[in-house]
Amino acid sequence: LPACLPTTACPACSWYQLGIYYPFFRGHAHLETQRREPWLFGEDTTRRIREAIRGRYALLPYIYTLFRHTNQTGVPLMRPLWFDFPEQTRLYGVEEEFLLGPAILVKPVVQAGAKSVDVTLPEGGVWYEALGGAAFPGKAGKPLATAVHMDAIPVFYRGGRIVPRR
Repeated sequence: LPACLPTTACPACSWYQLGIYYPFFRGHAHLETQRREPWLFGEDTTRRIREAIRGRYALLPYIYTLFRHTNQTGVPLMRPLWFDFPEQTRLYGVEEEFLLGPAILVKPVVQAGAKSVDVTLPEGGVWYEALGGAAFPGKAGKPLATAVHMDAIPVFYRGGRIVPRR
Protein backbone atom coordinates (compact mmCIF):
# COMPACT_ATOMS: atom_id res chain seq x y z
CA LEU A 1 0.00 0.00 0.00
CA PRO A 2 1.22 3.52 -0.65
CA ALA A 3 3.04 5.42 2.07
CA CYS A 4 0.31 8.06 1.88
CA LEU A 5 -2.26 5.59 3.19
CA PRO A 6 -4.84 7.62 5.06
CA THR A 7 -4.93 7.17 8.79
CA THR A 8 -8.70 7.35 9.22
CA ALA A 9 -11.07 4.42 8.96
CA CYS A 10 -12.95 5.10 5.70
CA PRO A 11 -9.95 5.77 3.46
CA ALA A 12 -8.01 2.96 5.13
CA CYS A 13 -10.73 0.49 4.12
CA SER A 14 -10.73 1.76 0.55
CA TRP A 15 -6.94 1.50 0.30
CA TYR A 16 -6.96 -2.11 1.48
CA GLN A 17 -9.92 -2.95 -0.76
CA LEU A 18 -7.99 -1.51 -3.70
CA GLY A 19 -4.62 -2.94 -2.71
CA ILE A 20 -5.79 -6.54 -2.95
CA TYR A 21 -6.04 -6.11 -6.73
CA TYR A 22 -2.48 -4.84 -7.13
CA PRO A 23 0.14 -7.39 -8.15
CA PHE A 24 2.17 -6.59 -5.03
CA PHE A 25 0.18 -6.11 -1.83
CA ARG A 26 1.36 -5.37 1.67
CA GLY A 27 0.15 -3.04 4.37
CA HIS A 28 3.15 -1.86 6.30
CA ALA A 29 4.90 1.49 6.37
CA HIS A 30 8.07 3.19 7.48
CA LEU A 31 8.82 3.24 11.20
CA GLU A 32 8.54 7.04 11.38
CA THR A 33 5.06 7.29 9.83
CA GLN A 34 1.77 7.39 11.67
CA ARG A 35 0.53 3.95 12.72
CA ARG A 36 -2.16 2.42 10.52
CA GLU A 37 -2.74 -1.15 11.64
CA PRO A 38 -6.31 -2.29 10.84
CA TRP A 39 -7.28 -2.77 14.48
CA LEU A 40 -6.55 0.87 15.30
CA PHE A 41 -9.72 2.01 13.49
CA GLY A 42 -12.30 0.00 15.43
CA GLU A 43 -14.02 -3.35 15.00
CA ASP A 44 -16.08 -2.46 11.90
CA THR A 45 -13.01 -1.27 9.99
CA THR A 46 -10.96 -4.24 11.18
CA ARG A 47 -13.69 -6.57 9.91
CA ARG A 48 -13.80 -4.86 6.51
CA ILE A 49 -10.03 -4.92 6.11
CA ARG A 50 -9.94 -8.58 7.21
CA GLU A 51 -12.53 -9.42 4.54
CA ALA A 52 -10.49 -7.56 1.92
CA ILE A 53 -7.36 -9.51 2.85
CA ARG A 54 -9.32 -12.77 2.72
CA GLY A 55 -10.48 -11.71 -0.75
CA ARG A 56 -6.85 -11.32 -1.76
CA TYR A 57 -6.03 -14.84 -0.59
CA ALA A 58 -9.05 -16.16 -2.50
CA LEU A 59 -7.72 -14.51 -5.68
CA LEU A 60 -4.17 -15.83 -5.39
CA PRO A 61 -4.68 -18.68 -7.90
CA TYR A 62 -5.85 -16.10 -10.47
CA ILE A 63 -3.04 -13.69 -9.62
CA TYR A 64 -0.39 -16.43 -9.80
CA THR A 65 -1.80 -17.55 -13.14
CA LEU A 66 -1.51 -13.97 -14.37
CA PHE A 67 2.09 -13.74 -13.14
CA ARG A 68 2.93 -16.87 -15.12
CA HIS A 69 1.22 -15.45 -18.21
CA THR A 70 3.12 -12.18 -17.76
CA ASN A 71 6.38 -14.09 -17.45
CA GLN A 72 5.72 -15.96 -20.67
CA THR A 73 4.23 -13.16 -22.79
CA GLY A 74 5.16 -9.81 -21.25
CA VAL A 75 1.47 -8.82 -21.02
CA PRO A 76 1.01 -6.79 -17.81
CA LEU A 77 -1.19 -8.02 -14.97
CA MET A 78 -2.68 -4.58 -14.32
CA ARG A 79 -3.63 -2.71 -17.42
CA PRO A 80 -5.83 0.08 -18.74
CA LEU A 81 -9.18 -0.88 -20.23
CA TRP A 82 -8.07 -0.06 -23.77
CA PHE A 83 -5.35 -2.72 -23.57
CA ASP A 84 -7.92 -5.51 -23.93
CA PHE A 85 -10.35 -3.42 -25.99
CA PRO A 86 -8.18 -1.38 -28.39
CA GLU A 87 -11.00 -0.94 -30.91
CA GLN A 88 -13.09 0.96 -28.33
CA THR A 89 -11.49 4.38 -28.65
CA ARG A 90 -13.68 5.88 -25.92
CA LEU A 91 -11.76 3.77 -23.42
CA TYR A 92 -8.50 5.55 -24.24
CA GLY A 93 -9.41 8.35 -21.84
CA VAL A 94 -10.56 6.13 -18.96
CA GLU A 95 -7.82 6.57 -16.38
CA GLU A 96 -9.59 5.81 -13.11
CA GLU A 97 -10.28 2.11 -13.72
CA PHE A 98 -8.10 -0.83 -14.56
CA LEU A 99 -8.23 -4.48 -15.48
CA LEU A 100 -6.51 -7.15 -13.44
CA GLY A 101 -5.88 -9.64 -16.18
CA PRO A 102 -8.60 -10.04 -18.79
CA ALA A 103 -11.38 -10.86 -16.33
CA ILE A 104 -11.54 -8.36 -13.44
CA LEU A 105 -12.36 -4.66 -13.74
CA VAL A 106 -11.57 -2.51 -10.69
CA LYS A 107 -12.85 1.00 -10.00
CA PRO A 108 -10.97 2.64 -7.10
CA VAL A 109 -12.90 4.97 -4.83
CA VAL A 110 -10.62 7.96 -4.32
CA GLN A 111 -13.12 10.67 -3.36
CA ALA A 112 -13.73 10.78 0.40
CA GLY A 113 -17.41 10.55 1.23
CA ALA A 114 -18.43 9.49 -2.29
CA LYS A 115 -21.93 7.98 -2.45
CA SER A 116 -21.55 6.68 -6.00
CA VAL A 117 -18.99 6.45 -8.80
CA ASP A 118 -19.35 6.13 -12.55
CA VAL A 119 -17.94 2.89 -13.93
CA THR A 120 -17.20 2.44 -17.62
CA LEU A 121 -17.82 -1.16 -18.67
CA PRO A 122 -16.30 -2.06 -22.05
CA GLU A 123 -18.74 -3.08 -24.78
CA GLY A 124 -19.15 -6.54 -26.20
CA GLY A 125 -20.21 -8.58 -23.23
CA VAL A 126 -21.77 -8.80 -19.83
CA TRP A 127 -20.05 -7.72 -16.64
CA TYR A 128 -21.01 -9.12 -13.24
CA GLU A 129 -20.78 -7.15 -10.04
CA ALA A 130 -18.36 -8.99 -7.76
CA LEU A 131 -20.25 -8.30 -4.56
CA GLY A 132 -23.82 -9.03 -5.57
CA GLY A 133 -23.55 -10.83 -8.91
CA ALA A 134 -25.84 -8.43 -10.78
CA ALA A 135 -25.28 -8.49 -14.55
CA PHE A 136 -24.67 -5.34 -16.60
CA PRO A 137 -24.12 -5.03 -20.35
CA GLY A 138 -20.95 -3.24 -21.35
CA LYS A 139 -21.57 0.25 -22.72
CA ALA A 140 -18.30 2.13 -23.19
CA GLY A 141 -20.12 5.33 -24.08
CA LYS A 142 -22.44 5.32 -21.10
CA PRO A 143 -20.98 5.03 -17.59
CA LEU A 144 -22.80 2.94 -15.01
CA ALA A 145 -23.60 4.82 -11.80
CA THR A 146 -22.55 2.45 -9.03
CA ALA A 147 -23.31 2.93 -5.35
CA VAL A 148 -20.33 3.13 -3.04
CA HIS A 149 -20.41 1.51 0.38
CA MET A 150 -17.85 0.62 3.00
CA ASP A 151 -17.77 -3.14 2.42
CA ALA A 152 -16.11 -3.14 -1.01
CA ILE A 153 -15.01 -0.96 -3.90
CA PRO A 154 -16.74 -1.51 -7.26
CA VAL A 155 -15.33 -4.62 -8.94
CA PHE A 156 -16.78 -6.43 -11.95
CA TYR A 157 -16.09 -9.85 -13.44
CA ARG A 158 -16.12 -10.16 -17.22
CA GLY A 159 -18.65 -12.67 -18.48
CA GLY A 160 -17.22 -15.73 -20.23
CA ARG A 161 -13.92 -15.63 -18.36
CA ILE A 162 -12.61 -18.02 -15.73
CA VAL A 163 -11.28 -16.63 -12.47
CA PRO A 164 -9.70 -19.44 -10.43
CA ARG A 165 -10.16 -18.91 -6.70
CA ARG A 166 -9.39 -20.79 -3.56
